[in-house]
Amino acid sequence: MEEKIVTRADCDVVIAKCISSDKFEVVNFKVKPFEDKEREYYKPDCVLEVSAKVAKAKNIARFRFFLKKFAKPASQSPKASERELFFYEVLLPMLRQGLDGYETDFVAQYLHGKIGRMMILEDMSLKFFTLAKKSNPHMLDRFHLSLALKAIAKLHAGSLRFEGTQQGSATPKMFDPSALLSQELYWVKPSTPQPPGPLQSSLKGLEALLKEFKLKADLAGLLQLTFDIMRPQTTYRNVLGHGDLHTKNLLFKYDKTKIPTDCVLLNFGFCRYFLPAYDVLTLIFRSTTRLFRQHYFTYLIEYYHDCLHNELIKQEGLHIDQFLPLEDFKQSINFLMPAIKLQTVLHLEDFGAKPGFYKLLQKNAALYEEYLYEDKSPFMLDLIKKDPIFKESMGEALEELLETVKFPQVSRENCYEVLETYLQTTLYELKGFALAALGDAEETLGLTMEVSDGSKEGAIEKVNYLVQCGANRLFTVLKHVEEAE
Repeated sequence: MEEKIVTRADCDVVIAKCISSDKFEVVNFKVKPFEDKEREYYKPDCVLEVSAKVAKAKNIARFRFFLKKFAKPASQSPKASERELFFYEVLLPMLRQGLDGYETDFVAQYLHGKIGRMMILEDMSLKFFTLAKKSNPHMLDRFHLSLALKAIAKLHAGSLRFEGTQQGSATPKMFDPSALLSQELYWVKPSTPQPPGPLQSSLKGLEALLKEFKLKADLAGLLQLTFDIMRPQTTYRNVLGHGDLHTKNLLFKYDKTKIPTDCVLLNFGFCRYFLPAYDVLTLIFRSTTRLFRQHYFTYLIEYYHDCLHNELIKQEGLHIDQFLPLEDFKQSINFLMPAIKLQTVLHLEDFGAKPGFYKLLQKNAALYEEYLYEDKSPFMLDLIKKDPIFKESMGEALEELLETVKFPQVSRENCYEVLETYLQTTLYELKGFALAALGDAEETLGLTMEVSDGSKEGAIEKVNYLVQCGANRLFTVLKHVEEAE
């Protein structure tokens, strides 16, 4: 007989925390499926219902909680569950106790958990939080993204403030670079033989997709570069971050007119001490289209930076430039971009198809196991044929990945920022861009962007800039160059 995921003793712990008293008696408890049409991908999630007789209360009280069962079998599950429980049981309490007025309303209340088995949280649906109410649940608009970035900024600001309180004291830093939070769970050294697992399955899918789109890429080089980027970094400022942001790890609350008003973050199994730009970029690239990023990428980057500043100044009167000047933040974005582009492709394999695709897979346990841990390639090739939206989004993501391979010093998003300043609009079509060396100046390059007005008959204009590309993909715009020059 399968061991129960929740025991009466677990319920005792949860109710005691919930009512801040030990004067009660658990009468009954049930574990039920969590019913949410948009959360089909997270099949293991459940609801825990507990009935308890509380001292001096006339009637039996009924409680409802969210029960997360840690996925099995999964090579990262024990480590991810250990990290998630460490986040809730150690890090958040440390922030609350160490920082006056610090509010952790960007997460659900944690009540109880066991490594590798389960964790119990407040049920946010009782407070009317839900997944994003969008026709495409994987894509977010500017309003949803802004709320998510605010929530992320609250987490990051708490990390920065706490470390600020430790300066000059004998107390060790909260986030020791050698500790648990600096370990990378997903990306492994490419030269290390790896057993079958999620990463290997996704990479097989990527190889098949590249072949299907008739594209060539140095996968070994890409993996090595991504591994190097994802290792603990010291060049830029680090913070306690979420580590795995996408639409399924966000809940939103709406007003009566269906406008989103609040956001909380879920699933901290990949939280780590890393660059704040990583959370920002994974959120943006995993929940928007290329066209959306052309219009809003520059805005969203600066919006997050403003939110971080507002959180710091609201609590301590601190200025963002003491921790993360905007230029440093933008340079860290350039540093991360090759890894982000690769991860975007792999994320699309798991979330880019229509929800019905994943629902159908889950009905066949053996097939779902093969998809998750062995080889995604046959599934990806089938999707390309049957799902035109998936084919289009995957084609764009692969194109951007190859741009990164060809021109690692500059990204499409760098071009968006330059063109927005030059054209004073985001209404254009970027046909392509290229870098060229200029004489003996190794770090000074010529950036040429081919732009049209987006119409079929629109002439292509070449926009030329001198740029400087240094170590860590340091990207600096020098000046605009007229074609006649």
